[in-house]
Amino acid sequence: MSETSEAVRTAIVAADGAVVNVTLVDPAATFAPAPGHVALPCPDAVAPGWRLEAGAFVPPEDDPEPAGSG
Repeated sequence: MSETSEAVRTAIVAADGAVVNVTLVDPAATFAPAPGHVALPCPDAVAPGWRLEAGAFVPPEDDPEPAGSG
C-alpha cells in the first residue's frame, strides 16, 4: 500500500447482487475483481452474505425457524 493513501473497504459483489467477499484496497493500486463481479466501496458493517439491491447494501435476513421448532 502506498504511504500517502488509505485503504478503502471494498465489497466484491457477484452478478446476482450477493456480496461474496470484502477486502481493503489501496486506491493507488490497480485492482480488478474476478470476471462477473464488481468491486464497490462499502461501509464497515458490510460482510459476505449481504446483498446489493438498487444500489444499497442490505444485510441478510434472519434465518427462519426450522420446521417443527414452533
